[in-house]
Amino acid sequence: MRCDFIEITKCRNLTSVRLRGCDWVTADFLLSLVRYNRNLRRLVLADCYQISDEAVESMFEFLTTLTDLSLEKTAITDKSLLAMIEHGVTAIEYLDLRYCHGITDYGLMLLRPLRSMKKLWILGCRSITERGLASFRERTDIDLPQRPICAIRPLSLQV
Repeated sequence: MRCDFIEITKCRNLTSVRLRGCDWVTADFLLSLVRYNRNLRRLVLADCYQISDEAVESMFEFLTTLTDLSLEKTAITDKSLLAMIEHGVTAIEYLDLRYCHGITDYGLMLLRPLRSMKKLWILGCRSITERGLASFRERTDIDLPQRPICAIRPLSLQV
């Protein structure tokens, strides 16, 4: 694996990297990748189980022009989304957060400044409700159908 780590630093003009299911991707590898490839526009880190908030936060220091990001099934939380906004990563058009159980409605609220977002994947995020999605429904395609915020119950008559 050390050989792979060294080789990726030689690829200095990458614009798209897909690392789906790579359980060997560590914070060190990710930082090396983004440090040498600041022109990345598309990055897929789906199912990379070693990716944490700290790695993603550091990544955003180097990648401010990302337009397509997948963090599906990673251990990130709202802290990563806050770091995205704090570092000015606002060109995101496609954001995949499926099955990121640490993402909440609060994290989605942080993403409101992302006016260019076209598609948001949040299927399997247990802590996201329709209230958190409401501000995105009119301007962003979301992978979940809209659900009523208040459950409508049939009328009952008591005598």
